[in-house]
Amino acid sequence: MTEFLKNFDKNILAASVNKEDLVEAKKEWQNFREEKCSEKKTCICKHKINNVRYYLNIHNGNIICCGTVCCNKFNLDKIEIHNKTLAKVLKLKNPYNEYHQFSTIQEYLDYVKDELNVYMTKEIQSSTFNNLILLLNDINNINKSYGLDIFIENIKVRLVELIPSYIEAEIRKDVSSIFNTMKKLGELSRDYQIQKPDINIYKISIENIVNHITSSTGYSGHVTPQFQEKIDAIIKKIDLIKVQTGKTFVLKNFFIEMNEKLKNKIQSIRDENFASDKAKWEAHQKYKKRMQEKYER
Repeated sequence: MTEFLKNFDKNILAASVNKEDLVEAKKEWQNFREEKCSEKKTCICKHKINNVRYYLNIHNGNIICCGTVCCNKFNLDKIEIHNKTLAKVLKLKNPYNEYHQFSTIQEYLDYVKDELNVYMTKEIQSSTFNNLILLLNDINNINKSYGLDIFIENIKVRLVELIPSYIEAEIRKDVSSIFNTMKKLGELSRDYQIQKPDINIYKISIENIVNHITSSTGYSGHVTPQFQEKIDAIIKKIDLIKVQTGKTFVLKNFFIEMNEKLKNKIQSIRDENFASDKAKWEAHQKYKKRMQEKYER
């Protein structure tokens, strides 16, 4: 096991793929992040540093810290990370809360990688569905030699967990978004081999809304008819898709059923209101007649 020495050259060779030629080994490293720290961190030369630059090895994914003096030994310019997720991931949130002593180069490298794992696990669990898609796309576009592709499966698992709640949230915001939602999840399945959600997930979300706004407590003279109009527009769009592509939308019969349920509820309320208004009008006419008869006597 290679020792972690107070020696820049030997430690760089130990952490690089090329372990013989120092000039070539230095070319494997790219400077991607700078940080001025209040707490001490550990340079690759084993000295304590506050002015820190992080370097990534583009061939084996190792990450190291360098102080100002050791940065000059690379004689490299800082690279710009255009991939926002990569830049965020690689900045390593608080990688050294206190100064650590390492006996071997591998211990040092493992520590940094562990910090990265902790950060990414937290990021995956706390991100929204849309942010996870961005995260998945960004990491997938990173060269696999960076060693970050190990997070792809974890992101995919988390996305599958969030799909039902994502569909319900999108449908509740606007039921008309179902076409875009299905397209988006279809592309996700195609691009990353994530299983498409069961069609019943869409049905459950929509039916829950319909059941609520057709109930005695959920009905609204403004919301319910508006929702029915959107369902009606969806059916017309389904028919148009059939004409244009010859494909029958799998949820057509379901939408027709929901549309009828909404229409019946709306008509029922209108009939009740008409009957109520009619009864009030008739009662008022009877009252007027009684008053007229009383006056005539």
